[in-house]
Amino acid sequence: MYNNTIDNYENLINGAMSFCVVIMVAKEKILLVEDSPDIIEIVSLYLANVGYCISTARSYSEALQMVKSESYDLIILDILLPDATGYDLCKKIREFMYCPIIFMSCLELEENVIKALELGGDDYIVKPVRPKEIIARVRANLRRAKQYTHSNESLGKLVQFNDLILNTEEYTLSNSKKTIHITPLEFNILVYLLKFKGQKVSYTTLYENVWKTEAFDDCRTVKVHVSNLKNKIRLIGSDKDPIVNIRGEGYLLKE
Repeated sequence: MYNNTIDNYENLINGAMSFCVVIMVAKEKILLVEDSPDIIEIVSLYLANVGYCISTARSYSEALQMVKSESYDLIILDILLPDATGYDLCKKIREFMYCPIIFMSCLELEENVIKALELGGDDYIVKPVRPKEIIARVRANLRRAKQYTHSNESLGKLVQFNDLILNTEEYTLSNSKKTIHITPLEFNILVYLLKFKGQKVSYTTLYENVWKTEAFDDCRTVKVHVSNLKNKIRLIGSDKDPIVNIRGEGYLLKE
């Protein structure tokens, strides 16, 4: 499988310069964590050509050192690294950084995707990546992150609901017992449910308004991220889970 992936990337590299792109004005900073020189070359080329500032790391230890000393707008993360797994790195990064994380791996089984999302990943791309796809996914994730920032400004610093307090500056949920961090996607999900508190929100509606796309194939992506959010609420020790599952339909945030 690996040799076939490299062959595919060599073909992409040969034709990369003929790929027509539009240079962006903004220079968002992206960290690419990948141990294959060929994949680093092609992905960096595509993203740099549309205006992103790309940094690269080839191992868990190198990447961890970089994210501790520098801030990034988005991270692209391979799973199979030489000194640890991308799962390990994602879990560690989520302890102190909340930018979007896109997993990019040749592992295409459903359990790999679900594990990546459950550990704090925002998206998952199966190798070999296609140029238009990775650019579109990067743009979509950055767009959601900006929406996250704008939501902070409109809500104010502290939002209280049920027995919980949402801190929109520190990206935390808390009660009198405990405080816990949430990811940008979890934040946007919660903000959308708060907007329609007491009303049923379907899987499709939640996906289209949080993920900002109509490409809704099934509800698994939504379920994984909402499940993560609900688990964090349970970890806080909240008296009651305010997010109600409406089986086969969606969710409702209790009044």
